Amino acid sequence: MNAGLQLPGRVTPFVEGRLDGGVLGGTLDGSLAIPGTTVSVSGVSAATWMVARGLDVGAELYVVGRAYLSLSLGWLRTTWGSADYEAMLAEAGASFKFKDVTHDTFLFKLGVGI
Repeated sequence: MNAGLQLPGRVTPFVEGRLDGGVLGGTLDGSLAIPGTTVSVSGVSAATWMVARGLDVGAELYVVGRAYLSLSLGWLRTTWGSADYEAMLAEAGASFKFKDVTHDTFLFKLGVGI
């Protein structure tokens, strides 16, 4: 989902926010040995997810008719998550735990459009 504000005119400043997300699931077809242990698993299914949110600030300059140049600076934070299987294997009888990895990115965009 993206949402933004833009002022009309030959030079059009804009602010745009974004929120993205998704889930990916899978099931093992066969068995998988866990490296460094004598344990193998089979018939297991799992899901991972990712959420991204960010903000862009920039401007478009209409140069000829409807053709324009666009320039913006932005920030994007992505978080990937899944069940923390290593923590559950290391601690017998442990409750279900989750693991998140978050990363920030700074964006520079330059574009041409019609």
